[in-house]
Amino acid sequence: MSKVKAVNERLLAEKRLDAVEFIDNKIKQLECEINKSAIGTAELSNQLLRPLQLLKAEIEKEKSLSTIYMLKNQRIEILFDKSLDDLEKKIQEVARQKEQAEQVEDYEMAATATETIIEDKNRSAKPPKVVVDVEVAALYSKISDSVYLETDEAVDAFVEELRAELKQLIQDEKRVRIR
Repeated sequence: MSKVKAVNERLLAEKRLDAVEFIDNKIKQLECEINKSAIGTAELSNQLLRPLQLLKAEIEKEKSLSTIYMLKNQRIEILFDKSLDDLEKKIQEVARQKEQAEQVEDYEMAATATETIIEDKNRSAKPPKVVVDVEVAALYSKISDSVYLETDEAVDAFVEELRAELKQLIQDEKRVRIR
């Protein structure tokens, strides 16, 4: 019985470590997006990262393999996607506020005629791009009836279709999230 328990404990430790590393990777990805957003504050970062950090702590204490598996493969994606969506909403909100402030500033300047030059950096700021998800499996199903890639030609066709899709989205001024 002690051998079975030892094997279970070893498996539990391996799966827990795997899940924690997976979450750490998602946290790093989210931190990168927060830093690239140019609106990242400590408060926003904490707000967006906290659910992932809590999940990590929950997994570190979990004693069930099936629960660890479920948390890693389902809940992490839900929390990660929600945090990314919240970040995008915040970026859009800040862009709207900045645009409104510029409009008020433009109106006040025209009304009072005290200033005639607006800083170039305020004018050159582009609105945030729309985020589009690319579902790789769905894209593959467009070009093949098969579930598997089995030939070099199938790989080439899939990669070319993916490349064309991604390039078109980038040309359309979209941000692409791969799924």
